[in-house]
Amino acid sequence: MDCEVGQQTYTLGKMDIEGGEPEALKGASRMLTDHNPPVWIIEVNSNRVVILSLFEEAGCEFAVYDAKKGTLDWDAREINTYSNNLFAIAITHRNEVERKMH
Repeated sequence: MDCEVGQQTYTLGKMDIEGGEPEALKGASRMLTDHNPPVWIIEVNSNRVVILSLFEEAGCEFAVYDAKKGTLDWDAREINTYSNNLFAIAITHRNEVERKMH
């Protein structure tokens, strides 16, 4: 699932920077559009609309991990209302991520 940009590839990104996410994501715009990494774990506390829009514009879908089922919940409408901890996953890598979950 690794993606290449230059010589460095990433599999997973984690973002929990308490309100600085929009600026960080704008600075990481090439990483987002290149899907490097293809999976981000993000904590969204503020600027929710801006943060989700940046990931959506880069071709990502959102999911929440359901620990009881061991699966990802892809219902975006529910995700937007009940969780601050999201997976942002490049649409082009969704099947691969799902396969690795099992």
